[in-house]
Amino acid sequence: MNYGVVPPEEGYLKGIRELTEDYGIVMILDEVVTGFRLALGGAQEYFNFRADLATFSKALGAGFPIAAITGRKEIMEMIRPGAITHMGTYNENPLCVAAAYASIIELEAGGIERMAKLGRMFYEGIRQAIDKTQVEAIVQGIGPILQVYFTKLKQIRNLRDVLPPQCDAEKSKRFQRELLKRHVYFHPDLFERQFISTAHTEEEIEKAVSAVTEAFRAL
Repeated sequence: MNYGVVPPEEGYLKGIRELTEDYGIVMILDEVVTGFRLALGGAQEYFNFRADLATFSKALGAGFPIAAITGRKEIMEMIRPGAITHMGTYNENPLCVAAAYASIIELEAGGIERMAKLGRMFYEGIRQAIDKTQVEAIVQGIGPILQVYFTKLKQIRNLRDVLPPQCDAEKSKRFQRELLKRHVYFHPDLFERQFISTAHTEEEIEKAVSAVTEAFRAL
């Protein structure tokens, strides 16, 4: 998720997990973007593997400032006075914890499934718009997260694929400006990504797909 949306290659995460276990290395996973979006259990649940430590934030608090560290019991028990100290002025802030709790309840009540459904709807709509307009672009996504790349490549597999001349960052910015004219916001930075939230509706996705189609034609 550090350069749009680039799903891991088949077997990559499994291979990393096996290597860390073979060499006794603690596997730490950054779930700040994927946590509470791909699944309640984050990328670990979505891709069916388990890290030793994981970090969470963003969607956990639904906009409120909160972060969390999770992990194996024997590692987490080391965070205590006299061992590993973890301090923070706003640790366990009641307002933010309450927001996180409310967010998780919403996600457990079908929010995750609905976001995934809308994500598929948006992804498929953009893919069809690309075919319809014949614009030189691709769309990549996982669950409720996606990104559009203006490229001749059939797939973005790594950081090099996103850099010039493989991807046209200037065209991405022009695309974003065309969407703004049509009241749809896409992040102008190609290294960012677009998110679906529980607040979105099917009607809004349909309007966004229509705006994307018009923006492609304008380019």
